[in-house]
Amino acid sequence: MMAFFVSCEKTGREDLDKIQQDRDQGLGPNIVLVLADDLGYGDIGFYGATKIATPHMDELAQNGLAFLDAHTAGAVCQPSRYSLLTGTYFWRSDQAKAAFEKRDLMGHMPEMVENGRQTLASLLQEAGYQTAYLGKWHLGMTWQTNDGKEPADDGANVSYGQPFSGGPLDHGFDYYYGIAASLDMPPYTFLEDDRVAEVPNVYWDQFKTFRQPGFKSPSWKDTVFNTAITSKATGLIDEYSKRPSPYFLFIALGAPHTPHRPSERTKGKSGAGARGDMVMEVDWTVGEIIDALKRSGQYENTLLILTSDNGAITTGPAKWAIQPAWYEVKDYGHSPNGYFKGQKGDIYEGGHRVPFIVHWPGKIKKPRTIDHIISLTDVFATLATLVRQPVKDALDSYDLSSYLFHETVEQPVRKRITHYAYHHDLYAYRTDTLKYINGLGYGGFMGPFMEQPTVKEGVQLYNMAHDPTEQTNIAASHPAVVSKLDSALKHDLSSYPSELGRSY
Repeated sequence: MMAFFVSCEKTGREDLDKIQQDRDQGLGPNIVLVLADDLGYGDIGFYGATKIATPHMDELAQNGLAFLDAHTAGAVCQPSRYSLLTGTYFWRSDQAKAAFEKRDLMGHMPEMVENGRQTLASLLQEAGYQTAYLGKWHLGMTWQTNDGKEPADDGANVSYGQPFSGGPLDHGFDYYYGIAASLDMPPYTFLEDDRVAEVPNVYWDQFKTFRQPGFKSPSWKDTVFNTAITSKATGLIDEYSKRPSPYFLFIALGAPHTPHRPSERTKGKSGAGARGDMVMEVDWTVGEIIDALKRSGQYENTLLILTSDNGAITTGPAKWAIQPAWYEVKDYGHSPNGYFKGQKGDIYEGGHRVPFIVHWPGKIKKPRTIDHIISLTDVFATLATLVRQPVKDALDSYDLSSYLFHETVEQPVRKRITHYAYHHDLYAYRTDTLKYINGLGYGGFMGPFMEQPTVKEGVQLYNMAHDPTEQTNIAASHPAVVSKLDSALKHDLSSYPSELGRSY
């Protein structure tokens, strides 16, 4: 896949020049990226939800750009987050792939992001930004152990009193406050910069409470995680706004991922059970961020991006779940992934099509919905354009800034995209109208992961223009199209884009 090019004609020289002048004067733009955890395409009112009130996210969508065909690079957390942070598909990195193979270590998995690789944070640091990462990391880090061996998945041999390496501070962030992995994975404690904020020394082995066994800190309560991250975020907005340089906040929430343990603020308030309450908690966070930006005088001058790392789990216990109660299967009439087929982990749309909202009152020419395909990897090239910094390593990122600076963009910036499922090297290659999958089955958490071929090709092809819910596999009747898209996918999986550059 060819990497991005930036042209003045597409983005608007005057807009970029004004942004440059403002940045030189310490006027921004500030950048706030809110990444929800397992927030589905259909969880937000603007995208069709009726059982859950999401007024703050709806406000962003109504007054900004709401993308209707936005996708994560992977249908699960780590591949998606790696690709967002680096602008590169994770399968292009031997280190990222090797670390992902050890994901069963949960919060103790090895580092996915290579030392020295350019990230969103290091890119913006080079442009003079203050940078902070708040929330769930889940890209691995190196923990010290008391026996010199690899950490155990429950952390039994980890020296939690010693600093760790490979976290956000080693990848361009000035400050880090959050957790190592998901809310249902050890260690259960807050991390600050390169140390645990409180040593986890209490062993948890309570499967019926939605958690993997491991150590927690004495004061740990998962019900307050998102509240604590939100408080940190609004505090940093207040603090950073008093400084002369712009800031970049990466806010990675733990909701609405399991455990579905909402705070008292939203508990029982949605019409879609505990998970719906967690979606409302995400919306509350967005509202708090908006209020902090307005209070600090930075609202007009802040680019705010809201999205999710993958789709929602919707259809019951995963094959690896020890207790069926880990997943709430009652839907309450709510469809977390909208009308799309599949869920988190799947190669189908429900696994990786996510809400993607861009809000910037001072610059977006015309609030609207956009149905062109985009990837979360494209955040990298877009921000690089806005701050006029050279891109070194982002191999799969396209510049989307023309959508901000022009009221209409007739031709899509990106004409193809590649997705990864969860099992068995199942990938999809998507154009504007066609979607090719290099095997049969879902490739996600629900068995069977892969189906036995029922057609000669043993692959899937869907016409997304007429069949967006992927009901009719037309591969058998279009062998020439299958051959062409299969070759394109294989080329994308095996090649490293070499054409990197930018011009103004």
